Amino acid sequence: MTANAVEFKEQTLPFVMSMPISIKDYTAAKIIANATAFLLPWLILSVAALLTIYRWDAFPNGFIPVLMIMLVEMAVCILLFWQRP
Repeated sequence: MTANAVEFKEQTLPFVMSMPISIKDYTAAKIIANATAFLLPWLILSVAALLTIYRWDAFPNGFIPVLMIMLVEMAVCILLFWQRP
């Protein structure tokens, strides 16, 4: 999120567009890099949290729906943030 905010604040898009790459290439590279940087750790931590709740008797299984709602909400917020103009 910080990279997107800094890019927007510093207006680096005009500089990047002066290079010999297309907008599609730039957008694809940016989305792939951001998705990898966020979704890979998010997926690992999500699976670890789900397995912890499922396997550990101290947590009731009723925490799983709450955890899933929170994890999906976090991912949707990030994906919507990338959609800003």
